[in-house]
Amino acid sequence: MDMSTVVIVIVWMITAKGYAALGLWLRWRERHEQAKGRPLVRVAEVVARGGRLEWNEQRGKRHRILVRVTPVSAGTEDPTT
Repeated sequence: MDMSTVVIVIVWMITAKGYAALGLWLRWRERHEQAKGRPLVRVAEVVARGGRLEWNEQRGKRHRILVRVTPVSAGTEDPTT
């Protein structure tokens, strides 16, 4: 083998590994985004059924947002009907 063939093979191997790593990272990122979106969908579903949403934002040294969702209990009627 001459030197140019060795260089081409090495560059090809590095490129293939780079694309494989990129594919794994993109798949992980997609799953991460889906997992982040699930709680928001659940909150929207509970509030749509008549649940209660309480929002408390605390500023200061440690900025914190507290969200409390209270679902409608099975024994109560929906006030919209």
